[in-house]
Amino acid sequence: MRFSVLPRIWRREGPFPPRTVLMVFAINAGSKVGGFIREVYISSLYGVSNVTDAFFAVQQIPLFVSNYMFGAFNLVFIPGYASAKQEKMSWSFLKTLLKILVSVGLALTALMFVGAHEWVPRIVGVAGQAGGLAGDFAMILCLSIVPIILVGLGYGMFHAERQHAKAMLMDALFWFAMLVGLVGLALVSEANVAYALPWSFVIGAFVAAGCTTYLARRLIRSDPTPPPQKRRVEGPFLKGFFKQLSASSAENVGFNLNQLLNVFFAGITGSGSVAVYAYATRLAMLPLSGIVNPLAQMIQAWLSSDETPESRGKHFALVALAMLLMVMLIALLLIAFREPLVRFVYQRGEFSASDTLRVSWLLVPYACYFAVISLNQLFGRYFFVLSRGGLYTTSLLAGYLVSNLLKPFLATSMGVSGIIWACVIGEGLALLSLVARFVWEEALPSW
Repeated sequence: MRFSVLPRIWRREGPFPPRTVLMVFAINAGSKVGGFIREVYISSLYGVSNVTDAFFAVQQIPLFVSNYMFGAFNLVFIPGYASAKQEKMSWSFLKTLLKILVSVGLALTALMFVGAHEWVPRIVGVAGQAGGLAGDFAMILCLSIVPIILVGLGYGMFHAERQHAKAMLMDALFWFAMLVGLVGLALVSEANVAYALPWSFVIGAFVAAGCTTYLARRLIRSDPTPPPQKRRVEGPFLKGFFKQLSASSAENVGFNLNQLLNVFFAGITGSGSVAVYAYATRLAMLPLSGIVNPLAQMIQAWLSSDETPESRGKHFALVALAMLLMVMLIALLLIAFREPLVRFVYQRGEFSASDTLRVSWLLVPYACYFAVISLNQLFGRYFFVLSRGGLYTTSLLAGYLVSNLLKPFLATSMGVSGIIWACVIGEGLALLSLVARFVWEEALPSW
């Protein structure tokens, strides 16, 4: 392999110009600082309690939608939108998707509202200790579903246009508006301060959706693509797109059900376990959302538009090796400094020293899980660029099956940490199968 590819990748006009990369990471850093401040404020205000158990459990449902839009949907939408642009039918493509997505979002909102008190607390595993509060939170959080869909669509549009900084600003605005909303509501609603949590989430979703819609409309109006009456989206194109989206969606549904089962099993292990799980998740997944995901989005956009099939395997192998080294270093640092990190971030107000020990102990398996999920997402983006998403989906669904078969046994013997170790084992096996397939079919023939 010739390493002359590196200067071309990182030069000013290359696929990863340093200025763009630095801007993306700067925006992410600001977003994650805001997220940390919000997390610290929540922990100091509510600690490990029924309020945090109820909120973090019910929050999984709108986060299910968010994970789908920012993950599975954009995994297919980014290369699909790039292809639609090349075929001069991007507006018709967007109009078709928007009708479908908003209709599904309204249906999900209605279902969550109707089942707020009866079904939702049972599904998320907190019916026993915080059922009434969880039902109230569900009636509020259902309002965020359609705005989250709009933010996810705009996020993918700007990534596909290689305007990565704008895409990251949309995501950052969501979390910043939540922080401002939480502080403001907590100050003015002392009697019902618990309800500031779900309402601040809804405020963040609406603010981000409004700004995203405005910027997306400006992008569409500046698009030289012919209007829909002159070039409609073609049936074969939509069929290919939805075929890949089905494969991506199956994996994403499996992933989100896997996460929901984590919350469910954590909930039945005892009071406060859901909150402990949520606090550990926030810390361990911070480098995933702050570093790995932005890089993976840029890598996918690059592979979708610039790389030829002959060189794609070589270049991705180099990128994957660099990503492996990076995530291993982050995982080791997370394990080594877990207790000081938890103490620095959370231990104040209602958050006690014993809570710090519970969260820091969970970060050991979570650091390993971070490494596994980061590499799985990278390989997933590669295979979807090749229109071979079914391979990725099959591997991950098998991994989720293994992990969920292990969870009842490991949760009984090891508590919440056993739930995460089950995920590491199952999804780690899926990663090994993806790496072996890449090396055998893609990397070796291209060398």
